[in-house]
Amino acid sequence: REKLEGAFPLESVHADTADAPDVMVALRWNPKPNRYGIPGQIITDATRGTGKGSHASLSEFDVHNTLVAAGPGFRRAMLNDLPSGNIDLAPTVLHLLGLESPHKFDGRVLSEAMIGDSAPPRAVTETLEVVRRLPSGRWRQHLRISRVGETTYIDEGNGAFAEH
Repeated sequence: REKLEGAFPLESVHADTADAPDVMVALRWNPKPNRYGIPGQIITDATRGTGKGSHASLSEFDVHNTLVAAGPGFRRAMLNDLPSGNIDLAPTVLHLLGLESPHKFDGRVLSEAMIGDSAPPRAVTETLEVVRRLPSGRWRQHLRISRVGETTYIDEGNGAFAEH
């Protein structure tokens, strides 16, 4: 919650709510395959045993997923790489049912996947960077986010230490 050199403020990922933690941590990662041959090795892979997963990385391999939707309201055989997330499911389902929520959602209606919607929305991507200078070097980290309308998605984030 407190401003700290080399750390992102919670509001950069819309996590500045009253019940948010004081600190959020994401482990460093690299594109090397882990012991199972899957790209996206994270710092805990050396000590993590079989069946003991970790959801502590902002690796593009962890945060990018596939969403499959089928039904009378959806386009057939449509592929797209606009960001989407679990936060989009409720507004999309309510839209399909013709219902309105009395509350504003964090997510959006996945209109690009719907029959009859013409122009797909656009994503605007931005990379945020922070640095912390230490006696032995510099810690630098980045966070790549995309916005579609008012909805923000984390695309990828990582950090690295460089000695002087």
